[in-house]
Amino acid sequence: MRNIFFIIIAYAFFVCACNSNNECIEAPDVSDIAVDVKVERLEQELYSAKTEEEIHNFLRQHPVVAERFLMKGNHASDPTLTRWLYDMINNPYIDTLYQDTQEVFGDFARIQTEFGKAFQYLKHYYSEFEPPVINTMMTGMSADLYVSDSLFIIGLDMFQGEDAQYRPQVYSYMLKRYQPEYIVPNALLFLSSKWNETEQTDNTLLAEMIYFGKSFHFVKQLIPCTADSILIGYSSEEMELIEEGEETIWKYFIDNQLLYETSHIEKERYLNERPATIEINNKVPGRIGRWIGWQIVRSFADNNPEVTLQELMKMTNAEEILRRAKYRP
Repeated sequence: MRNIFFIIIAYAFFVCACNSNNECIEAPDVSDIAVDVKVERLEQELYSAKTEEEIHNFLRQHPVVAERFLMKGNHASDPTLTRWLYDMINNPYIDTLYQDTQEVFGDFARIQTEFGKAFQYLKHYYSEFEPPVINTMMTGMSADLYVSDSLFIIGLDMFQGEDAQYRPQVYSYMLKRYQPEYIVPNALLFLSSKWNETEQTDNTLLAEMIYFGKSFHFVKQLIPCTADSILIGYSSEEMELIEEGEETIWKYFIDNQLLYETSHIEKERYLNERPATIEINNKVPGRIGRWIGWQIVRSFADNNPEVTLQELMKMTNAEEILRRAKYRP
């Protein structure tokens, strides 16, 4: 990662970052922090190309699109990739998809503003933070997000939402996350790994739960009025169920001595994508271990207000975080 430097010019007092969402948390006033959010509409640039040579030049100018985002194992100079993109933009079906995408996202101003606000909070907490460039792209639903500390690439066609003519070919329980409101939270969750330190030798389920919990807690500070359900990707019904059953879910982890489980297969049951965590209940959604980890970290933050966000993200002892969290659902 490159070295990046910025200066905070915000007031340090805290205010309520409120809107109509009743899930807003207390957040610092960042209104005086200046950020420059640069957006490049690469899908528009690509669709203006008329020849394979123009597409080849496009890829040479944006090599990360070829080598990282499209994930086809091609380099920007590979003629196979050039031909694939040429055929794609000349496909009538893809042209319809492109037009729909432009209608849904328009000038991208709303999401650009959301990123800008989140980057203001990031600059408040990390003065050296420099906003990444944001590229929008369209690939015929073959890629959704690429995130690094200096560049975000967003496959807009993947995130058109429930009313789109064409939807991504993913499992139904994952499909709800491919909507415009999920773009900013998902990108920030990936970015959070830059500051989220962990003990590499700790292979317990607890350590991984805490890692995910720190990520969710971190991102909530950057988008303080985003609903928890959007941040973790659960439906409102799933959120209601797990909040009501939180004590029972936590008891299951304790009774089955899961916190110090190191088996990869066992850990996957509680951390990975699944329609349901059937071991607990067929209505408990997948990734429930991540959500419990978030509640532990949230309890830690509430019970240890002297620990700053930056200090929390540097903490690597999962057992200490659990002990000091005093987590009691």
